[in-house]
Amino acid sequence: MAHEHRCGPVPGRVGTLGQVIEESQLLRIYDQQLRTEAEMDAGVLSQARLGPFWIGIVPGNRAFVTYQDLGVDSVEDTRLLFQRLRAAIDGWTGIDEVEVKTRGHDQAPGLAEALEEHGFKPGERETVVLGPAAGLLGVSSPSGITLRRAETEADVRAACEQADEAFGGEPTARRMIPELWSRLQLDDDPMQLWLALDGDTVVASGRIDPVPGTDIAGVWGGATLDSHRHRGIYRALLSARVAAVMKENGIDWIHSDCTDHSLPILAAAGLQPITTTTPFTWRRD
Repeated sequence: MAHEHRCGPVPGRVGTLGQVIEESQLLRIYDQQLRTEAEMDAGVLSQARLGPFWIGIVPGNRAFVTYQDLGVDSVEDTRLLFQRLRAAIDGWTGIDEVEVKTRGHDQAPGLAEALEEHGFKPGERETVVLGPAAGLLGVSSPSGITLRRAETEADVRAACEQADEAFGGEPTARRMIPELWSRLQLDDDPMQLWLALDGDTVVASGRIDPVPGTDIAGVWGGATLDSHRHRGIYRALLSARVAAVMKENGIDWIHSDCTDHSLPILAAAGLQPITTTTPFTWRRD
């Protein structure tokens, strides 16, 4: 439900460790390990199944819907499936927003049309990347910049406010303050939030989410203030959080949904574009 900072899939390429990693291999890892109940673990209060859908209730009166395979063969099948989902949503008490996460390689005729017909509006398309975690290591922090993990509620608030300033637009990150602070206090939640500071000012931030039951972690929310871009802070902060979860959680792979800002950095580090993702969001009137 969040992104790391657009382009389509590219052919198989040589990874940073020297091995040839085919796009089909990475896509198989992504589909089999991440497009499952694993997507329900991060910050989900409760979950349910409806046909092929996994549905997670998250803080803020919101729900997140994902799937691995819709199992539809025709436009009419797709339309009826989302008609069923929308009927279920109409009966949910206290849910004001629902996001359905679609992927560019989904085999579902008329998918976008069916979603829009039932009140879901498309958001910004992003690129899904995946690659070896080791390729992101070894980047030093620029002079004068301190990198550390968030430890207090004030740290979380400062990171979210900084992210909103960096991304511009609506203050969406601040809505996540209660959720992130709650997760950081849980002993069994491996999520980490990292800060880059220039003196006492947070100039960049980002979190990393090891996926339980897999050897994959997701990097999310990476944002750097305009005043501090092009200094290597983003790459150093990425390297620090990856190193931490490799040591603590045995992570081998890193994935993210990213926009144009971070895609060149992640691609240069060996994370390969494998598909795209577009969120479709319904909001209660």
